[in-house]
Amino acid sequence: MCQLCHNVNHAKILELDVCSNVKKIPKTLINLKSLICDNANIVDIPNTLVNLEDLNCPNTSICMIPDTLINLKYLICDNTNITDIPNTLVNLEELHCPNTSICMIPDTLINLKYLNIVNTWVSSIPDTLIELEWLYFNDTYVSSIPDTLVNLKYLNCANTGVKSIPDTLVNLDTYYYN
Repeated sequence: MCQLCHNVNHAKILELDVCSNVKKIPKTLINLKSLICDNANIVDIPNTLVNLEDLNCPNTSICMIPDTLINLKYLICDNTNITDIPNTLVNLEELHCPNTSICMIPDTLINLKYLNIVNTWVSSIPDTLIELEWLYFNDTYVSSIPDTLVNLKYLNCANTGVKSIPDTLVNLDTYYYN
């Protein structure tokens, strides 16, 4: 049985994997650094969790990431109802959001090293993501790869409109495309 007790206000890590009893995260968890709620019944993330660095919420009913989570470095939100990634998440290093209705990746996410947008509505990759090393965007509407992604080591763009890979991607070790 999972339930949140009243003395969790100073918690740094909260794991609620497959927890069906907890439906709401307390707003008072302002010291929380990591929230893991895979397959839980959580429907929203409080905007007061400003110190949160790691949010792992796949297979939940969450439909919005608060724009106040400016310290977030890792976001895993596969198979959720999320449609937008806030442009304020400038410290984000890893974004996993396959099988969502996301349409756009903000060009402000300049610290991203890993991006997985498989099977989303995204149609373009921002050319500002120059730190990217891993990029998965198969089964999307993307039709070109920015030539500025010079740090890219792994690329999967199968089942997209991509016809060629820029010559500037000299660090590319592994790639899959049409």
